[in-house]
Amino acid sequence: MATTYLKVMTALVALSVGCGSPAADQNEADGDLGNKADPDVSDHYDDLHHNRDNNESSNNSYDEDEVGARETSLIVSVRGLVEFGSVEGGTDALHVVELKAFGDEALIIEAVDVAGEGFSFEFVDAEVVLPLQLEDAESVALNVIFAPTHSREANGTLELKTTAVRNPVASIRLVGNEICGRLDQPAQTAFDGVAVGSERTESFVFTNCHDLVEIEVLDVSFRPGPAHFHSDFVAAFDVEVPFFVGPSESLSFPIVFAPTQVGQHYGQFDIVTTSQVRPNDGRFAGRVTGMAE
Repeated sequence: MATTYLKVMTALVALSVGCGSPAADQNEADGDLGNKADPDVSDHYDDLHHNRDNNESSNNSYDEDEVGARETSLIVSVRGLVEFGSVEGGTDALHVVELKAFGDEALIIEAVDVAGEGFSFEFVDAEVVLPLQLEDAESVALNVIFAPTHSREANGTLELKTTAVRNPVASIRLVGNEICGRLDQPAQTAFDGVAVGSERTESFVFTNCHDLVEIEVLDVSFRPGPAHFHSDFVAAFDVEVPFFVGPSESLSFPIVFAPTQVGQHYGQFDIVTTSQVRPNDGRFAGRVTGMAE
């Protein structure tokens, strides 16, 4: 039994020394593979770098044949609107508009048309005639002019007809605000010493002092004064609005004072126009006072 046991132990020891650790053997095998250059992996890595370099090179270059020609265009120095503001009658105002060509082909300005009362144009260079050909980056300037003829807002358009590819007709809106025609302030009218039961008539005189411009009247009205005052006034005029007061023309608006009570009477006369010469949007106010006995 002792001999048999010894033989078995000797065999086990020999087996352990000869075989080694399975895990160690696997690690050693893995290490050997890791230190070897796999030709397939290496070639693939080189291909990636080669392709990336080629892509970067292609992105930084272009084929000139693929770049299209620059389309013929018109560049205008204003963006669709020219505002002249308030211009006094008998005078004019101008705004310079520059027209510039862009593109590989020449631009031809075929026509320039202005619509709207009081608006006109002229080229800054009086020798310019239409049709006009402009090469790339070449420009021409024109004066757009507003010379008002009446006292209300004026609207117009400047239309440019060209050979531009995408927008051959360019339109610019023109606006002139209400004209500052000179107007007389309606006089204050006072009724003094009028007996109760009697009446007296006085008139407001509204005058357009300008000798060239007509004034548009939007409303004419009369209203009582504050509640603590009597107001035995009657407007003796009947007008249809709107209407125009011509240059240097005057209109009379009669007011009748027929008091029924003794004391102070008060009223307000208003004319609303399109003129901006007054600070209150063209409104002219006249006071009416009366002392009844």
